[in-house]
Amino acid sequence: MLQKALMIGMYQKVLGDDFRQLAPVLQMLHHGQGASVSGRLIVYWPGLCWKRLLLRMLRMPHESGAAVSYVWIFPCARGAERWKRSIGGVALTSFMQAGGQKMIIERTGLLRLHLQTWVDAQGSLQQRSDRIYLRGLGLRLPGLVISASEHALDSQRFHCRVTVASIHFGKLLSYEGALSVQQSTR
Repeated sequence: MLQKALMIGMYQKVLGDDFRQLAPVLQMLHHGQGASVSGRLIVYWPGLCWKRLLLRMLRMPHESGAAVSYVWIFPCARGAERWKRSIGGVALTSFMQAGGQKMIIERTGLLRLHLQTWVDAQGSLQQRSDRIYLRGLGLRLPGLVISASEHALDSQRFHCRVTVASIHFGKLLSYEGALSVQQSTR
């Protein structure tokens, strides 16, 4: 009789032994078996009109002091994950896969991000990408930087923060807030 191989989640694969240093709620979120998350996020937009127009054209989440938000994480073949997000009713879907040690490659919309991924001394998850490409063209977008962090608030909740900025034009979009892990999606 064949035994089913134990599935190792993408974050476990990418972080290796450092995965055990993550706060328990973040381990629960990133264990690779799927999850459902909900909460409210504050979405910040820049003040300049041309930046706001760009965000509207790219269909980014709208500026809000309390955007109702959901995230569903679905495991895929070979340890990859599909993330479906809804931030204030705006849907964002991405596909993530391991890109090597401490690296996750995320494809979302027109972009492919190479996210350096690590656990800090407080057990928080940190990610940063300055290697961002236009999908299909392989064209690198110089000067664009995306950073993300997650840190535990308690056994079920964590605080997340995502920032998209340009070295040349400053902050373009950020969102942050408390999210609760509801359940495994499997």
